[in-house]
Amino acid sequence: MTQPDKHTEALATLSRIASDCLAYDDFDQSLGRVLSALGPMVAAEYAGLYVCTDPHASCCAPKLRRSWCQLADFAPPEFDFTQDDLHRYSQRLSDAEIVRLDASTLQTLTGQSNWQSALLVPLTAAGIPTCRSVLIFADRGDFACSDMMLDVLRLAAEMLGSALGNERRMLDHQLATAVFDKASEGIMVTDEKGLIISVNPAFTNITGYSLRECLGNTPALLKSGRHDRAFYDRMWQQLQTAGQWQGEVWNRRKNGELYPEWLSISALPDAQGHPHRYIGILSDITSLKRAHAQVEHLAMHDPLTGLPNRRMFMENLERLIAHADRSGQLLGLLFIDLDGFKLVNDSLGHHVGDRLLQSVAKCLKAEVRSDDLLARMGGDEFVLLINGVDSPDHLAKIATKVLHALQHQDAAGGHRMEIGASIGIAIYPDNASDGDTLIRSADMAMYRAKENGKNQYHFYESRLSEEVVRRYVLERELRTALEEEQLEVYYQPQLNIDGTALVGVEALVRWPHPERGVLPPSEFLPIALSSGLAYPLFKTVFLQVCRFITLMDSRDIQIPKVAINIAGVELLTTGCCDLVIDSLRSFGIAPQRIEFEVTETLLMHSLDDLAEVMERLRVEGLQISIDDFGTGYSSLARLRELPIDMLKIDKTFVQGIARESSDEAIVRAIISMANSLQLKVIAEGIETHGQLDFLREEGCELIQGFLYGEPMQGERLAEHISQDRYKPKG
Repeated sequence: MTQPDKHTEALATLSRIASDCLAYDDFDQSLGRVLSALGPMVAAEYAGLYVCTDPHASCCAPKLRRSWCQLADFAPPEFDFTQDDLHRYSQRLSDAEIVRLDASTLQTLTGQSNWQSALLVPLTAAGIPTCRSVLIFADRGDFACSDMMLDVLRLAAEMLGSALGNERRMLDHQLATAVFDKASEGIMVTDEKGLIISVNPAFTNITGYSLRECLGNTPALLKSGRHDRAFYDRMWQQLQTAGQWQGEVWNRRKNGELYPEWLSISALPDAQGHPHRYIGILSDITSLKRAHAQVEHLAMHDPLTGLPNRRMFMENLERLIAHADRSGQLLGLLFIDLDGFKLVNDSLGHHVGDRLLQSVAKCLKAEVRSDDLLARMGGDEFVLLINGVDSPDHLAKIATKVLHALQHQDAAGGHRMEIGASIGIAIYPDNASDGDTLIRSADMAMYRAKENGKNQYHFYESRLSEEVVRRYVLERELRTALEEEQLEVYYQPQLNIDGTALVGVEALVRWPHPERGVLPPSEFLPIALSSGLAYPLFKTVFLQVCRFITLMDSRDIQIPKVAINIAGVELLTTGCCDLVIDSLRSFGIAPQRIEFEVTETLLMHSLDDLAEVMERLRVEGLQISIDDFGTGYSSLARLRELPIDMLKIDKTFVQGIARESSDEAIVRAIISMANSLQLKVIAEGIETHGQLDFLREEGCELIQGFLYGEPMQGERLAEHISQDRYKPKG
């Protein structure tokens, strides 16, 4: 073919390429036709378009997009460019230079040895060279292109570059249109004067304004009136300086409803850098604000009663104290703790207890002023902060009013509760210098009100702090005493009603304090129960009892049974049963010789858990009795559910025999109840023959008291048993 013929053919090919690039909407279709025309034109066996997939790459890293090959069943080459290769070729391609590759280079780049020569032709867009896309022509032989053909290839690369750019722009436009139309956020576009030129469907859904209603208007169409002019001035000032602004804005919908939105505004500059368009993207945050408000409310309020919780109370307390300091006014704090609430929970269930707390909260809210602060601190504890206190009498009147209001409360299921409260009162700044101290002072006063008989109020006194310090010191000393095994067990005899036979002894712990003398359990047992020392105390007593029984057995002194008090929740402590069973086996003591006296107040705990533990001990052979019976709230039904062997009549009723007819009636009823349940009965605190005679007539079987012997150390007890000294005195 002559040179003019080649030139004509080349022009015809370029014409078809141009037509293909313009005629087809699908660039891949055009590309296939272009490659199939260019390959034969330059006498190459292979033609392919390789496109850089990473638009942010500093070097050309092309991947095959489409190819043509005249060879059948031939896989197109994959070019493996190293970083050095990329650096070497990208510069030349960026200068619109057509790069020729020889066989060795091709083998290095493709891993194939059948290519002898290749051309790399960079695509250009709008006359600007780019290394992002490149045409590659390859042949198994050495093919050469004339300058004319190279010019043709450059023109073809220009056409393809333009078509590829159009494709990308079209895709970008389609994407932008899809984002605009489908976005869940509202989008508003204004011109440089702030006039609305477009809004998307989400904008209409949020605001209620259609595109037609918005066109030509300014965003002031949405103004709520909740922001002053200074707010908008700051917004536009930032837009002018930084080119963007974002923040929370209150706007108004078409229907007049105010709503919060998160608004982001960006300025789009023109070629000269001046603002040409403003794009506002807005999100309706009504539900978010509502959820946030709910979270804040839950964080600051008690979910059961709706009252402020401890956190909210403490935050407001510090603020009100600061105000009191400035104004010189007094603050009064009432610490309110319900009396008998635990009984309600345990006997009627927590659902009734919850309803009762709600009723109490409603009652308290009705008794306080709007500028006072009422909160639930937790459990059955409430606090009431009174502003502008005139005098202690003012607080006393409020406390009296609260106590009266709480006398009768309705709960679920028609239950009418006879429930009161103990109230501690403290005054700021008379009784405290800060909020924490004020609460502690009122708390201490509340406990004193409970100790004085409940259902009353008590003002804080400085000596209460001294008592707290004393209890702290005593707790610390008790821990040391337990660690050093300073506590000692005393034993009081238990006999049959005639006093002729020893049936057992009760183990009673004493604390030989180095400074305070011998302390009875009443001095340190409450501290042990409130400080987590109940179980260590029980363990100390139980092991001493085991050693005592073993010692007496070795001396042939018979101790039929030892009764050990369970005053707190140690029986329910994990490992308590294992300790008892393992220790008895280790000492070789028959379980029948151990009796646990469970206080009646312990029955107020979870009955199921308690019954399970007691049953396990009974299965092992231990005996269970209810101590101080008559002082608690046990019902006949509760007693029938528990695996017990004996009831122990509290000494307060025994000592009332012959003096109080009601005490005699209670003792008579307990004995009768025990007989009906086939339980043994033991009476404690017997000091007179008259008490003994009454108990014998009513059918009491066992007795314990000073009439036959006071609690004594183990050696002295052994001596008395050896001398058979258990006969009624005088």
